[in-house]
Amino acid sequence: MRSNEIRLVAALVATIIGSIVVGSTNRVGATSRSETAMPSSVEVKLTNGQTEILYPFKVEEGNGHHSGAQCGVVISGQRIEIIGVGDMEVYTCDGFVEAGPLPPIDNAERIGLIYDVSSPNVAFRTAVILVHDSKGWSLDAESLGRFDGLPEAKSVRTLAKTLAKHKQ
Repeated sequence: MRSNEIRLVAALVATIIGSIVVGSTNRVGATSRSETAMPSSVEVKLTNGQTEILYPFKVEEGNGHHSGAQCGVVISGQRIEIIGVGDMEVYTCDGFVEAGPLPPIDNAERIGLIYDVSSPNVAFRTAVILVHDSKGWSLDAESLGRFDGLPEAKSVRTLAKTLAKHKQ
């Protein structure tokens, strides 16, 4: 198998495993969850010349009183939940906008992700950063919430220019 074929198989397996977990129903709270496909894949050419393929996903959840959506990506076989969980749990994911390369920092490749999000009172665009290290891809914790509603979250290109300008 070629490298791209291996990535595709890994992403499909991660998506299937995620769908099995997501498809379960909590009988006590009568919570329902469904996974919505977003763009089927997004190719990002990194600054080192390699190409990563991202598979964005969106999970809708509701229990009659509250509904929300979580978003994330599958990259290199890793399923990374981003919006609607952890430090970003107060947000509902309204949609994936785009992904693209960012300037590396300390020789670590980075990818910017742009999402449309909302809370009960406001809707806005936010940006988060994925960083690659020896363990694979992970969220840059310092990026969570940092770009909420700011001009830097308009596009990956704008985010990349800002980070390069400030050497961040």
